[in-house]
Amino acid sequence: MSPIYPRMVSSPTRRNGWWSLLLAFVAVMGAGCSQLLGLEELRERADGGMSSPPDAGEAPDAAIVTCTASDQCIVEAPICDQQQGTCRACVLDEECEARDPQNPICAPDGRCGLCASNPNCTDPNFPVCDPDTLTCRGCQAHEECASTVCDIGASACVDPALIVYVSSLGSYDTGCGTQDLPCRSINDGVNAVSFDRPYLRLTGTFSDRLLLSGKPFRVIGEGATLDLTPVDFNLEAGVTVNMNAQVLIDGLRVTNLSVAGGIDCAQGELTLRRVTVDSNEGPGVNASECPLTIQESRIMDNSGRGVNAYTTTGVGSLVIERSLIADNYRGGIDANISPLLIRNNLILRNSNLGEYQGAIRLNGGGSGNSFITYNTIVGNMVNENYIGIIACGGAVLSSNVIWGNMYPPNADVDQTLQSCNEVRNNLSDSTLEGRPQNYLGDPLFVLAADDDYRLMPGSPALDLGEPELANLLDYEGNPRPVGAGPDIGALESPTP
Repeated sequence: MSPIYPRMVSSPTRRNGWWSLLLAFVAVMGAGCSQLLGLEELRERADGGMSSPPDAGEAPDAAIVTCTASDQCIVEAPICDQQQGTCRACVLDEECEARDPQNPICAPDGRCGLCASNPNCTDPNFPVCDPDTLTCRGCQAHEECASTVCDIGASACVDPALIVYVSSLGSYDTGCGTQDLPCRSINDGVNAVSFDRPYLRLTGTFSDRLLLSGKPFRVIGEGATLDLTPVDFNLEAGVTVNMNAQVLIDGLRVTNLSVAGGIDCAQGELTLRRVTVDSNEGPGVNASECPLTIQESRIMDNSGRGVNAYTTTGVGSLVIERSLIADNYRGGIDANISPLLIRNNLILRNSNLGEYQGAIRLNGGGSGNSFITYNTIVGNMVNENYIGIIACGGAVLSSNVIWGNMYPPNADVDQTLQSCNEVRNNLSDSTLEGRPQNYLGDPLFVLAADDDYRLMPGSPALDLGEPELANLLDYEGNPRPVGAGPDIGALESPTP
């Protein structure tokens, strides 16, 4: 996947006793996602070079330790060489078993452990050999499972019998959908999904529309793309959820739909994790009478708004966490739903050509169960038809960095906020209508020109966020707080 700080450039084809439960649920999900949903794929940090394993019998970069027995040796050099009187790396499993029957396997790097690779882990509840601890554990990523699907919440590899497999190189044969004989048609795969077989594993690039109706779906699309460039769905979205379907989509990219939006949910329930929705002609994600959760995802460069979430019946909720909402032509987030939580996101350059409503426009909700908190909101714009880079609609606005946003030059007042009642602990270049308990100053980003919104030492955002609204993790999955309190904005500084 793309790095965490992409510089978004608009496509040349573009036209220039409830809240506490919700907060607890999202905190638990966030803590799990950071470890289990491949957050490293979202980082721009380049991987360091991995050194080759040492030759058998050599202790890797360890000081020489003298010994008379192996129980005197260190983890990196666990075996006592009786002739030399020094500790060395293991060579044989028998050496490790003699040293400690609880750690009988000699790993390629010369350490002794319970396992050296997944085949050593025979308990189905702990099928993965952790390379750091050499112990067996549950899965934390899909690629760790032989079935290529991990139930992230349960840390368990999913039985292939519960999965319908679809590959762009698959088969049209009757009975397709197994791991050995995946279907080629997404429609065939969708039809094969049932209450007893709810997983749909996609691999490859497709130009098919994905219609998910009337039953549970767990769509695992890590590494898969719906590239809809040549497709005309008669104004229908690339992915449609309806008829009370309960849907999780993990890892899929939906891109290049030329006549409509990316993902649409009407009268269903939808969770998006690590999903990319980009370069579609309509909105990125649209939800109507549909509870919507977006986590660790990228909604960017769509001609419509990034996210729409509306209800006329009072059905629905909206959670957006640790996601990138950027460069959407008609605005970032537009909603009238509550409860609502928008937290730990980068919200950048939406309406950046001056069209429509800027970063966030909320209509409705209330301060008791709607929160805009710990976001970094930069470079968004409104035109003269809309007021407010952030229209709160009654939501609490707390602990956000609000910086470098733009409104029409002929505006006679600061238009950063609209209909914002509870405004506190924010850092901005705006006076925020003179509200007390906010901070005026430069956040000292590392390099905003390259979308690196980490905070430099001495930033006035450090330690001043509202603790009660902070999550355990920031946008990157780093723990917060690090210092005396959580830092304002989406990114926690790694040093106090």
